[in-house]
Amino acid sequence: MMTRFFRFLVYGFSILFIVALASGAAAAYAFWYYGRDLPDYRQLANYQPKIATRVHAGDGRLITEFATENRAFVPIESIPRRVVQAFVAAEDQRFYQHKGVDPVAIGRAVVTNLENIARGRRMVGGSTITQQVAKNFLVGDERRLERKIREAIIAVLKTVYDPEIPVDIYELGLIYEVDVEDTGDVHVVMTLTSPMCPVAETLPPEVEAKVRNVAGVTDVQLELVWEPTWSMDMMSEAARLELNL
Repeated sequence: MMTRFFRFLVYGFSILFIVALASGAAAAYAFWYYGRDLPDYRQLANYQPKIATRVHAGDGRLITEFATENRAFVPIESIPRRVVQAFVAAEDQRFYQHKGVDPVAIGRAVVTNLENIARGRRMVGGSTITQQVAKNFLVGDERRLERKIREAIIAVLKTVYDPEIPVDIYELGLIYEVDVEDTGDVHVVMTLTSPMCPVAETLPPEVEAKVRNVAGVTDVQLELVWEPTWSMDMMSEAARLELNL
């Protein structure tokens, strides 16, 4: 009896160990894959905000201002303490306790979102001020997973060639649009050099199959269009150089 129990215990711990090991490996791979092209965070130390250019008269009077983003830079030392405290209280209450990512806020957001899903309410986030700065100044507003999938799709499209032209279809300008939804659904709009193209029946299915095999893609809708009509002006500079045009 004890032998059977001990064997069951060993099997159980072995399975847990294998699952934990596989999960750790998957997490490490995901961290490496999605972090390969992250920008250097040290550039934030040299951030130069866009401010207005002011034109003054000889006597010091302000004549006019020119700006693409009309803002005035205010150093942190000049901001009242209560304003700082109010901002931290609203955006990131544990700003001075965590090191950039707040597990407590993430856990709270998960629980809250489960309740919101059940009640049909809007989802909430658990990002810190540090994460928001990184997104706005380094990554941008585009959702990273969708951007990664789109980049992978474009890389795959650059492996597809028209047999008669030594340039891939993306650089050739045959891909008009690649739209990735947050569900992993992909919509590709493409054309061909002409309706009578010899690969008119084989090239679109090849494109669809390769896009469908990209990690993260759940479904593919490929749309073959003839408007606008393809022309050599749609080729990239790299394609022109390759074809000596």
